[in-house]
Amino acid sequence: MQPFMKIHTALQKGEYHLNHCEDYIFTGSIGADIVLCAVMDGCTMGIDSYFAATLTGKLLGKLAKVMGYM
Repeated sequence: MQPFMKIHTALQKGEYHLNHCEDYIFTGSIGADIVLCAVMDGCTMGIDSYFAATLTGKLLGKLAKVMGYM
């Protein structure tokens, strides 16, 4: 099935992100007609903020996959 919309992102490392981008973006489809898009904002100076943003994104991905099967 062809995707019905093209999604462009501009996620990149910020000025104070030394090793990697601390934000996380997720785009996925739930069934044929629904697209789930989410951006998790990791705090630049927060401790383990990248972990929380990534964990939330991974959980959304798993939920989208399960909901797509239902």
